[in-house]
Amino acid sequence: RPLRHARSPPHAPRATPPPPPAPPHPPHPTPPPDAPRMKPLAALILPGSKHTVGSLDWLRSQGLAKRIVELATSGLPVYGVCGGLQMLGRTIHDPAGIEGGDAQGLGLLEVETTFGSEKTTRQTTVACAEGGNVTGYEIHLGQTSASPRVKPHLDGGLGFRQGNVTGVYLHGIFANDGYRQRFLADLGWHGVIGDWQARVRAEFDRVADLVDSSGWAEDLAILPTAR
Repeated sequence: RPLRHARSPPHAPRATPPPPPAPPHPPHPTPPPDAPRMKPLAALILPGSKHTVGSLDWLRSQGLAKRIVELATSGLPVYGVCGGLQMLGRTIHDPAGIEGGDAQGLGLLEVETTFGSEKTTRQTTVACAEGGNVTGYEIHLGQTSASPRVKPHLDGGLGFRQGNVTGVYLHGIFANDGYRQRFLADLGWHGVIGDWQARVRAEFDRVADLVDSSGWAEDLAILPTAR
């Protein structure tokens, strides 16, 4: 019997190939860090710095510069000492490249600082615009000049005030009892401060008594004196 032609089996459906893997997402750019959360503040003090421009760069890299400006704009008292004063200003001029060149400050005081080659180092007593004299020490490069809108806070170009922002060149200014009392009273504190110098002398006396009672006094007396 003649063979019949076998029917070809029906074509099986082709399997759909899996889609190619999605390309990896490009990494998201790292946003600038948010400033650390701060507890409620009565005031903010920017202390001195051995490298004003470097400190400004660090404040900006940490998100703190923006936060300081926000706090000052909100009315919080902001106070800068020496390098802190220079940072609060508009511009730092550095013609000799002592700290790497010119830099923009925080812009909270309408003052400009120009670095010079000689460092000022001296003990100073100067009149304060709020009354009386204050004593402290200067150790800084450069001089700072202010616009007419900035009020002098200390004589001799050593202190400036503009609204709620103050900057001074005088280290140790808060060791002056009357000045410290006024500063705290302006923040709403109603206490009475103690005599700071008397407290310091009492601590020195306590340490001296401890050395005497320990028997170290004679050993210390024979140590070579630094020249």
